Amino acid sequence: MNKDNKQLILNILSSALAFFVNTGIQFVITPIITRNIGDEAYGFITLANDFVSYASIFAVVLNSVAGRFISIEIHKGNHKKAEEYYSSIFVGNIIISLVLSGLGLIVAGSFQNFLNVSDYLIRDVRILFVVTFANYILSVMISIFTVSTFVKNRIDINGIRNIISYLIKLLIVILLFGLLPDIKVYFLSIATLISTVFLGVANSRISKKIMPEIRIRLTQFKPRLVVELLKTGAWMTINNLSNVLANNFTTLLLNINVGASMAGFFSAARTISNCANGFVYAIYNVFVPTYMKLYAEDKIEELKDYSIKSMKIMTFLLSVPLIVICLKAFSFLKLWQNYRSVEEIIKMSYIMIPSVVLVIIYTPVLPLSQLGLTANKIGVQMINNIIVSVASLLSVFVVLKCTSWGLTGIAISATVIQGLKWLFFTPIYAAVVIKAPTLMFFYQNIKIVFFEVITSMVLLCVSYTLPTNGWLSLIISITFLCILGYGILFCIMFDKREKAYFINKFLTAANRIVKNCK
Repeated sequence: MNKDNKQLILNILSSALAFFVNTGIQFVITPIITRNIGDEAYGFITLANDFVSYASIFAVVLNSVAGRFISIEIHKGNHKKAEEYYSSIFVGNIIISLVLSGLGLIVAGSFQNFLNVSDYLIRDVRILFVVTFANYILSVMISIFTVSTFVKNRIDINGIRNIISYLIKLLIVILLFGLLPDIKVYFLSIATLISTVFLGVANSRISKKIMPEIRIRLTQFKPRLVVELLKTGAWMTINNLSNVLANNFTTLLLNINVGASMAGFFSAARTISNCANGFVYAIYNVFVPTYMKLYAEDKIEELKDYSIKSMKIMTFLLSVPLIVICLKAFSFLKLWQNYRSVEEIIKMSYIMIPSVVLVIIYTPVLPLSQLGLTANKIGVQMINNIIVSVASLLSVFVVLKCTSWGLTGIAISATVIQGLKWLFFTPIYAAVVIKAPTLMFFYQNIKIVFFEVITSMVLLCVSYTLPTNGWLSLIISITFLCILGYGILFCIMFDKREKAYFINKFLTAANRIVKNCK
């Protein structure tokens, strides 16, 4: 196994482990919070993060393209230019943080004027907003230090660092829950802020260690480079706006139109799909450094092959557990949210399933969405994203005002509208920007969707025969379905050469383990 493949596997494993630790924490904390503070208060946790995402529309203008520009210059050997970018982005982030501080104070002081919030929650929600904004501002200030692991393709370090930060957050939450008499809506935000402080210190040290040739030097601050970054970053701002419209405005609209309690219920129902979304984004990110490297070295044919490889790996690793989550949604929610009525569980599952299906749809092609940024050709992609996001947002209004579909209709409409973008536009545009055959990635994705449908149908038939009366039986059922699904997908998605390669690597690893045991 060559060095690049070893690093890819290490990056994936560390990112996956970090995800499972974080998901485990969410799995434990979410029902405790919703049971003790109610759906209304829980909804404001999501709303606070949504308001931060509104601020991030413009705050990411530099950081969204930092990795691309610094990585390209380092791989070309232009360390001085890379250091100028590095230092300029750091200064820019400080300026942005000062602006965000003022915006955060305004929102925290006036949210009750435009949100539905019970009087007894106003003080706690205000603290929640202040702490959440403080955490985001700190994240912006220290974000430049994460570039080093991206540039050096050491995403595994990110995974380890994130695991430690999640454990710190869990420890703080346990202390707050255990030592204080009442559970407050802002406890989780306080724990997150403390873990972010750790990340800032850890990332700074890691950056100095693995990328010693690049340092922050205020004398290297170049306004012209900031302008250059802003030109590309402006398109990424449009992309971020589209993401906010598609994903973060829904809870706000629900709060205003149907009340805080329903908004909180919708947020709780999407907890699993949000975790799945986080997992997919964590894994896809391990492919992007190699995209940048191959493009910088003008190895376009290798980039095409690697892009298809990334599609297959993403599908094989992630689609099976996501499919199983959909099949066992009701059984899982009934055990996880066991204080809710059967009617509520059914409603939650009808929200959760379409949301997870959307994640399944974009999983294979998500890495391809970064090829536009890799080639610095993102204008058309960003315009398409904003059109799709506006359409998705309008569908929320239509469902709320013109139909009786309720929260389920909102989840389904978002899946249909956004799913079409991922199925058609993303693979075709990715091929265009790297000058591959126009339908190259599209045909590959259609085959992948076909393989996923076959796997889903088989697992659906089998799932009816598996009992899920308690946690043990549910875990056994999920494990069996995942093993079966991986077996089916392995047989139908990979060609003979790929199967032989994976089997050979598996047998080699198994032989090493046996020898070491002896």
